[in-house]
Amino acid sequence: MTESEVEEAVLSWFEGLGYAVLHGPDIAPWELVAERESYQEPHLPRQYAAAIAACPLSGGFFIFARANSAHRVGQGVADLKKRLGK
Repeated sequence: MTESEVEEAVLSWFEGLGYAVLHGPDIAPWELVAERESYQEPHLPRQYAAAIAACPLSGGFFIFARANSAHRVGQGVADLKKRLGK
């Protein structure tokens, strides 16, 4: 199985779960509907924050967990960039 076949299978699976599948060049950093500021961002911060906010958890602990989760992912990305010298 090639990388392309795996990618197509995963995209199809996510589409079946209700996710929108967009063509990479259409959401590139320089486009009007860019999903990230640069290709140096390994994740999509706005989409991650929206997904965490939409999580159906409730109660004080879960509110903290949501906020902490977004912070920790951001911190992990910053640490990784630092280790890679970027």
